[in-house]
Amino acid sequence: MLLVLLLTLITAGVEVRPASSDPLEIPHLQVDSEHVYKEQQVQIRCNTENGSHCHFYTDQSEVPFRSEKCRFKACLITVFGGELLEKRADQSRAEVLLSCAVELMMEGKNVSSQRSEKIKIEVSDKFRRLQIHVDPARVTAEQKARIRCEADRGTRCHFYINQDTVSFRSEPYRLKACVLSVSGRQLLRERGRSPSAEVSVSCAVELETRSEAIISQRSEEISIKVEGLVESEASTYVPETTVSTAAVSISGQFLPPFLWVAAAELLCLMATAALSVLYFRHRDKIEEDPLQRVMNQQWRETEVCTETSTMTLLSTAD
Repeated sequence: MLLVLLLTLITAGVEVRPASSDPLEIPHLQVDSEHVYKEQQVQIRCNTENGSHCHFYTDQSEVPFRSEKCRFKACLITVFGGELLEKRADQSRAEVLLSCAVELMMEGKNVSSQRSEKIKIEVSDKFRRLQIHVDPARVTAEQKARIRCEADRGTRCHFYINQDTVSFRSEPYRLKACVLSVSGRQLLRERGRSPSAEVSVSCAVELETRSEAIISQRSEEISIKVEGLVESEASTYVPETTVSTAAVSISGQFLPPFLWVAAAELLCLMATAALSVLYFRHRDKIEEDPLQRVMNQQWRETEVCTETSTMTLLSTAD
């Protein structure tokens, strides 16, 4: 029966194309999980035989939330569950219908295929909305602020200054919250700004599962006012470093070896100059003076001192 139908089509002059070359090819959509948290990533794959690009859609939207180039007959994207919610990100739980379409080349033009079948993904908030509190909100340099980050679940909390991407402190999660005690001076050192400043602090909660560690979105920011510091106390923090004993201290207690050599040579030169002046002033008397032998001996000692200092300086430079 099929053979008869095929012969009939050929006789009628109808061209038979492979299904994969049909411009109305329908791609096939796959997801690696149908339930994800906002903080988790999900892989979405759009399979096609001839498509060049894929477009991914949520629900009935006509605008794709992501487009990707096809490689090896498929387009693969990785997104966070929260990205799928778009305008519904404030909801703690929502269902999203995913679909995809591909671009096909037909007679030199790009033609969009029909959309794939829809797959429903449930997106929920594993941590719900974090709460952050501080007591007190105004502190001095030595006074400590108690910052509390509250969440339904977690392993530990990370605390952030302003919009920093790296946390400045982490604390373990206990009894539905993480508690951090930090002084005003420490907050300003992390911020590195001028005295009497407001520091914005936020937190995020980390939850370790069997397969991965999930970090929540950040909480809202709270402001902590640090007061009563002088300019020098609130300047940018410089880590303490170990100073070598060969370095010069402010009080002058330690001096490098080459300064000792330079000082010795200067003293020798001053002594030589003084003895030279005395010698030329009293040259005539020295020839008849019975102390001439003593003066000559001092002159030779000065020359030896100068030569010794010079050799020491050269060896130090090497």
